[in-house]
Amino acid sequence: MTAEPLQRIKLSRPADVVAIIPYLVGYHPERSLVAMSLRGPRRRVGLTLRLDLPPTSSCDRAIAADVGARMKHDGAHTVVLVVYDDDPAGDGEPPRTALATAVAAACGGRGLRLQDAILVRGGRWRSYLGADQRCCPPEGTLIIPAGDPGGASPVVAAAAYAGLAPLPSRQALAEVIAPVSRVRRASMEQALDRAADRLATALGAGLEPVVAESVRRLDAAVDGYADPAQPAALSDDGWADLVVRLRLVPVRDEVLGWATGPYAEALRELLLELVRRAVPPQDLVPLTVLAWVVYLQGGGTLASIALERALTRDPSYGLALILDEALARSVAPRALRRARLPLRVGRHRPAGRRRARAEGDRDAG
Repeated sequence: MTAEPLQRIKLSRPADVVAIIPYLVGYHPERSLVAMSLRGPRRRVGLTLRLDLPPTSSCDRAIAADVGARMKHDGAHTVVLVVYDDDPAGDGEPPRTALATAVAAACGGRGLRLQDAILVRGGRWRSYLGADQRCCPPEGTLIIPAGDPGGASPVVAAAAYAGLAPLPSRQALAEVIAPVSRVRRASMEQALDRAADRLATALGAGLEPVVAESVRRLDAAVDGYADPAQPAALSDDGWADLVVRLRLVPVRDEVLGWATGPYAEALRELLLELVRRAVPPQDLVPLTVLAWVVYLQGGGTLASIALERALTRDPSYGLALILDEALARSVAPRALRRARLPLRVGRHRPAGRRRARAEGDRDAG
C-alpha cells in the first residue's frame, strides 16, 4: 500500500497502518472506527474515514453499511479497518468483533476486499483476522512510541519529514482554532466593530473598489505568511479589517480560489489566525472558508471541526451547507477541486513570487 499524501511511502505491515493513521486523521483516535480506502492495482490510500464507535452493537449493521457505501463511492478496491477501543472484551473475544465482522460483510457485499481488520487496545494492536499466533499473539503487539528506541519507523520518519504531526486528541485539534479569550477577546470585539464601521463607509463609494482593495490586503497578508523573512505583523484593527472584508462574497470567492495554489500553506496559516481572532459570531465566514480550504487540501478532520462551529453560528449559511453535504457524501477533495463549485473561481495569483512549501494531496476524512 502507498499513502498518497506521503508519496512513495509503503505500508507493508499492519504496524505501518497503525503508525500512519494518526498522521492521516490529524490526531490519535480514541474509541473510533477508522476505514482506509485503497485504490487501484497499486493500492494507494484514498479516503481515510473516522467514525465514533457506537455505544451498543445495535448500530453495527447501519454503520457497516455506511462504511461500505463510502468506501465504494471513493473507488476503493481494498479496505483496511482499524478499531480503537479500550473496553474490556466479552466472552473471550476481542471487543467490537461483531462490528468488524459486519463491516467485512458490508464491504464484501459491494465487491470490496477487506485486507485486514486491526484492533488497537491498551497500547497494543492485533488483527481480528490473524490466525497465526506467532505473528498475531492474542495479547497483541506492543505499539512503540515514535520517540522511544525502535519506535521511529520509516513511515513515522517520512511523515515527520513531510511536516505532519498528529495531536493527542480531536479536542486538541479543535483547540487549534479556539477563539481568543479575556482581554484579547474584548480588544478584538472593539476592533471588529470599528472595522465594520470603516467598511460600511467605504462601501458608500461603490463595491468594486472595496473588493479590489480587500483582495489586495488579503493577498499581502498571505505573502506575509509565505515569506519567513517578512512575517505578518498586524494590529487588532488590521486583523479585524481582514475579517470583515472576507465577508464580502466576491472577496471570499477570490480567496477560495487560492486554496491549492503555491501559497496554499500560507493561506491556511492566515485563515487559522483569522478564525482565532474573529470572535463569535463574527467567525462564521472565516470558519467556513477555512473548512473549504483545508478540505480541498486534504484535511478532512479539521474541516469537519471548523464546519461544525460554522453551522452553530448559522445553520442556513449556504456555503457551509454545500460543504457539509460534500463531507456527508465523502466527496473526494480532488473531485471538489475539479468541479470548482459552487464558487466563482478568482484570478490566479501572479507568477514569479516566492513559492511557499505546499502540503501534498491528501484525501483524509
